[in-house]
Amino acid sequence: MLYTRKYAIEYDITMNGKDNRTLNSLFQREGLYLAGKYDGKIHQDTQGLQTVTHTETMYAITLNGVEHGLTFEYGSDARKAQSQLVKIFPDEGLFPIDSIETTSEETDLMPMAGENVVLSQWNDETEEVEVLESELYDSFSFYGCYYKLGEDTTMNVKFNQKVNTVKLIFEIEWQADKVARKDAIERRLVERPLELMSLIILKVENALQSQYGIDSTVNQTVDCKFESINHTSSECSPDIIQMVKDAKNELKQQLQEEEE
Repeated sequence: MLYTRKYAIEYDITMNGKDNRTLNSLFQREGLYLAGKYDGKIHQDTQGLQTVTHTETMYAITLNGVEHGLTFEYGSDARKAQSQLVKIFPDEGLFPIDSIETTSEETDLMPMAGENVVLSQWNDETEEVEVLESELYDSFSFYGCYYKLGEDTTMNVKFNQKVNTVKLIFEIEWQADKVARKDAIERRLVERPLELMSLIILKVENALQSQYGIDSTVNQTVDCKFESINHTSSECSPDIIQMVKDAKNELKQQLQEEEE
């Protein structure tokens, strides 16, 4: 029997211009990596300020003794021109096409690689970013982008950018051996992922507040639903929603006290 719980927090925040790149850098500072659906691993140098090399290819034909007198952005256009030139000037040869490559470097903040939220950490030995090792979950799988919370429970976390809002979405699934009682469902889908959810919410909100101001996460809408495989669904009770908020605030208070 498959039981699911979806917990979504929608923040009244509008992202503009390069906000995506700046927020991606702030996520890096918080230890968050946004993975694409088919990443398979954490790709290095995809967050923060990076230097990217761009290579552009132009196509050129020498005409009337002028080297590369005709240039084209696309190879197909160069081949069309070559064919016409051969017809017009049959005694001038084949008018070979040369490929001209130019490279340039640009230093800029990197955009988000995807939408799946992965807790990350820096490894001093390998000098690479890796998945955070934590007691809050067993492992993280890039093939499905989910945290494993025991043998039969998983959680996927997404950060979505909408037109005038941003949304943090948790989807928890429990593959139960049989039909479960309500208290068992809540223990598995509410209590088991609670600390992990609160940690991710805190990190995401820290990044949002750094970019948009301390009050930017105040206006938020929470949507929480349970569903079973037979498609029956129910709203989460207010105390379950409050439980997540309280856990996040308690963690925030604990971290602040550790810093003092």
